[in-house]
Amino acid sequence: MHSEREAESGLFADGLFDLRGADEWLADTRSLPTPRKLCGGLWREGEMAILFGAKGMGKSLLATQIAEAVSLGEGVGPMMCETDPQTVLYLDLKLTAIQFASRYRADADAPFAEEYEFSKGLKRVAVDIHADVPEGCRSFSEYFCRSVSQLVETTGAKVLVIDNITHLKHSNDVVRDTLPLMRELNRLKKETGLSVLVVAQSQRRISRNRLTIDDLQSAKMLGTFADSVFAIGDGGRGGDQRYIKHLNSRSGEVLYDHTLVPACRIEKIDGNFLGMVFGSLVPEAYMYGDYRETRDWQLIDRIKQMHDDEDKTIREIAEELEMSKTTVHRLLNMWCEPQKAEPPAPEADPNYFPGQAEYDLALEDPRFDGIFREDTYENRLLRRESYLIEAARGNARRAYKETGIAPPLASDPTYSAFIQQVKDSTDSTDSTDSTDSIDATDSTDSTDPLDSTDSIDFETDYSDPENMPERLKALHIHRLIYRGDGLTHEIDAYGRNRWVDEYDERGKPRSWYAFDNKDNLYHSEKRPEGRFVTIVDKRNKLVPEIPLD
Repeated sequence: MHSEREAESGLFADGLFDLRGADEWLADTRSLPTPRKLCGGLWREGEMAILFGAKGMGKSLLATQIAEAVSLGEGVGPMMCETDPQTVLYLDLKLTAIQFASRYRADADAPFAEEYEFSKGLKRVAVDIHADVPEGCRSFSEYFCRSVSQLVETTGAKVLVIDNITHLKHSNDVVRDTLPLMRELNRLKKETGLSVLVVAQSQRRISRNRLTIDDLQSAKMLGTFADSVFAIGDGGRGGDQRYIKHLNSRSGEVLYDHTLVPACRIEKIDGNFLGMVFGSLVPEAYMYGDYRETRDWQLIDRIKQMHDDEDKTIREIAEELEMSKTTVHRLLNMWCEPQKAEPPAPEADPNYFPGQAEYDLALEDPRFDGIFREDTYENRLLRRESYLIEAARGNARRAYKETGIAPPLASDPTYSAFIQQVKDSTDSTDSTDSTDSIDATDSTDSTDPLDSTDSIDFETDYSDPENMPERLKALHIHRLIYRGDGLTHEIDAYGRNRWVDEYDERGKPRSWYAFDNKDNLYHSEKRPEGRFVTIVDKRNKLVPEIPLD
C-alpha cells in the first residue's frame, strides 16, 4: 500500500532512483566496451580527471600537450593513448591569443619552422570570463554550463579540456562558484560519454614534502567529482624540473605514486612547442631532494664515475648536475663497492612430503562442499571420508619424517584400514613409552581406546545438560560462567557422542570431549601441527598424546 501511494504521487517518476539487482548491473556492462586510455592510467574515456598544481608549474603547458596528443591519437611521454585521432575542445579561460601563440612560435635563433602546426582535431575555444550574464541565467556559472552543453552538442566532440576552472570564481569561495559547473559536467559525462580534463590551481607549496590530494586545498571538494586526480610539482627545487604524480583513481590502480613518478622538464620541443620533455621514472623523494630516502644509486655511481674516472672536482660535478657542492659530497660518501647478493634460500615447508598434492587434491573434491552445513546421513558419510583422508595425510607426513617414505593415498580409504593404521602407529609409540605410561592403561587389552563404535545410547537425550556425564558437567558449568557458552552435544560421523568445545571457521569441530567403550574420557584438539588426542582414564592418569593428523 505504501509503495502504491508513492507511485501514485510520482515520487519515482522523475528517475531519481534506478532500482535493480546487482547481477543486472553486471549484466548491463558486459556488452559495453572497456574504456580506453587517453593519457595512460591518468585519464580514460568517459572519465572526469583533474590536473592541479601551484602557479607557474606548467599546468596549461601539460594540458595543451595532452589535448594535442589525444587529437592525434598519440601518447605523452610514458602515458600512452589507445584511441584514434578525434576532435578535442580546449576551453582556454586563462591566456589571450598573443600569449597562447608565443608558446608555440619558434624562438628568434631557432632553425626550425616559425610556428608549430597543430592537429586539425584540436579546437581552442576562447572564453570571455567578463561577459555579461544574459536573462534567464542566475549566475555566470549557470551561463557557462549552458554554453558548454550547447558547444558539445554542436561540435559532437567527446573530449573536453577546461583550463583553468579556478578563473571562474567571482568570489573568495572557489567551491561555490565552480560546483555548479562540476555537476553539469558530470551530467554531460553520464549522458553523452564525454571525457573531461579540468585544470585547477592550488596554492604554492612551501615545504618539500610529497604531493597529496590535500594540496588541492580550497578546491579539494572538486576532487569528489573526479574519477581521477593527478598533479604536477617541482619538489620545491625551482627551475624547469617537474614531475607528474597520480593521486586518486576510481577505475584502476594509482599508476604513479611516490615510489616512481615520471620526471620531466619544461622545454621548447623542436624549437616551437613549449611543453614537457619526459625523462625516466624516479622516486618522488628524489625530486624534492631527500637523497637519504631514495638512495639513488645510479646518481651516486654517476658522481663516483665523474669524480674518479673523469677526474672532475666537486665544484665541477655540482655545476654539471645542477646541485649544491654539499649534496655532491654527501652522495659521494654514500658510494660503496657493489656486493653480489646471494640468492635467498627457498623457504621449505616443514609439513611437505612427496605425494602431498594427491591428498590435498582429494580433499578439494567438490563432493565435500557444504557437508558441515546440514546434518544428513549422506553428509555424515562424506564427513567420515574427509576425516579419513585428512588422517591418512597426517600419517603419510609422519611416516615420511620417520622413514623418508610416504605411503600413497589409498584409492578407497576404509575405516577399518585406517583404525589398523592408527593402532600400528600407537603400538610403536607405546613400545617406547616409560613404565608409568604403560601402567596408566590396560596393557592386556588390545582394543584401541579410540576404536569405539558401540558407545551411543539411543535412550538418553545427551543434548539436555541434565543428562551430561558427571565428569563433563563441571567443565560445562565453568565454560558457561567464564565464557558465556558451554559444551555442545552432537553425533559425529562415526555415530559416537561427543561434546564440542570449539569450532573452526568452517564449522568443523576443533576441540571436543568424548568417551570410549571403556568409559575413558579423552580430549581431541586440532593444532597447527596436527590433531592430538589426550586420554584421561578413571584413575586420572594421562595417556601420552596421540597425534592423529
